[in-house]
Formats: sequence, C-alpha cells, structure tokens
Amino acid sequence: MAVANKLANGSQQAIRLTKRSLNGWMNVARPIFESSLAMEMLCFLGEDAKEGVASVREKRAPKFPSTQQ
Repeated sequence: MAVANKLANGSQQAIRLTKRSLNGWMNVARPIFESSLAMEMLCFLGEDAKEGVASVREKRAPKFPSTQQ
C-alpha cells in the first residue's frame, strides 16, 4: 500500500509517460517473446531433452540425437 500511495502522490505526467513507454515496449516485444516461448517448448518436448534427462539419471555423457545426424 505504501508504494501505491507514493505513486498516487508522484508526478502523474511521469507515471503516465512511463506507463505508455512500457506498454509500447510490450506491444513490440510480445510477438518475439511468444515465438521464443514456443521454441523453448519444442526443445523441452524433443528427443534431445529426453536424452539429457536419461543421461543425468544414468550418470553418463549424453548422446544427443541432433548431433548424431
């Protein structure tokens, strides 16, 4: 609540322009972020991820399928 009170008593122009700037940045960055997140999920579900987990469990060096081609 202290932060809210501090903001409420601060420069409304500075708060408004900061908010506009941050919202603008998010609108530009959102598609890149969503694409990056989708690619991460593909990696987590792939054969290399499965091999990585198996190699840790079996205490051995990994043999990633993507490097065997």
